[in-house]
Amino acid sequence: MAISAMQELSSTHYSKAIYTNDQYQYDTYHNKAQLSLLESLDSQHLIFNRVFDTDVLVLAHQEANINFDLALKAKEYGVPRVIVRLDVRDPKERLQMEENLAQAEVEFFSMFDVNVGMLRSAIEAPAFFNVLTSTQFRLNEVTVTNAKYEEKMISQLPEVNEVIISRIFRNHEPIIPHGTTRLELGDHLIMSGSNEAVEHLRNLLEANNE
Repeated sequence: MAISAMQELSSTHYSKAIYTNDQYQYDTYHNKAQLSLLESLDSQHLIFNRVFDTDVLVLAHQEANINFDLALKAKEYGVPRVIVRLDVRDPKERLQMEENLAQAEVEFFSMFDVNVGMLRSAIEAPAFFNVLTSTQFRLNEVTVTNAKYEEKMISQLPEVNEVIISRIFRNHEPIIPHGTTRLELGDHLIMSGSNEAVEHLRNLLEANNE
């Protein structure tokens, strides 16, 4: 899963690396991805190998406890954004882990929730489902850093009709956007559309202090 997701990310906007301590996985996939073999998943070993020296860290090990412990260590180290796979069968244990992760501002998901969400989208919103699964119209994240667009309404953005802005994340809280929603610096816009349209908006919104 992690390797497939990494391969889908744009190399223009992301410097990508993936790590494993599993020799079999390394032998299987290292020719297909930028995969590095680690001796262990101990947090100090990861720090020594600069795994935590990143803006976004995704922990997708099958063992939830490994992901949980490393996520908290990564946030303590100072990784700005940590995303964790959290597949826990015991509901009480999962709730406690989710509370701890949320308190540490760690994002988390489970494969069950992802699969249910995808199926629900296919039933309730087939157009949006096509966006999620299309190789031409992928979801993109654009961060507002250009002060020129602070307080601008979404409807005032150039060629905004060429994209779909499905969510805005502001201070880690999701916002359902409308045409009258005003942007703030630091907003993370989740959008889809053609590569050309998305890149046009990205170049405008992510420019620095125009």
